[in-house]
Amino acid sequence: MRHRSPTSVHLSSLVAIAIVLACVASMTAAPQPPASDAAWRPLFDGRTLTNWRSTNFGGEGNLKVEDGQIVLYTGGGDLTGITWAGAPLPKTNYELALQAMRVEGNDFFAGVTFPVADSFCSL
Repeated sequence: MRHRSPTSVHLSSLVAIAIVLACVASMTAAPQPPASDAAWRPLFDGRTLTNWRSTNFGGEGNLKVEDGQIVLYTGGGDLTGITWAGAPLPKTNYELALQAMRVEGNDFFAGVTFPVADSFCSL
């Protein structure tokens, strides 16, 4: 039978304690969901295209709301787009969040143009 020295038992105990503390620290440091912020302004109500209009690219397809999502169909041309037509939006110090998914085709599927001070930027 092999006996462990007091030093190795002490070291093993310290390692075990360090692992437990690291696990507890990682659980308490987990990111918290962002607090609800009344300053967020949703631009889509999930039901209608109120305040939105089709972008006149020429040959664009239809816009519809299906299952709480805006769906842009391809038309006879190359592009279909949607433009905000509601109240003016902030031009500085704001955040934009969106989700997009292409379900058919092989070209780029999303572009966003947004105000930046007295100009605009497109991604």
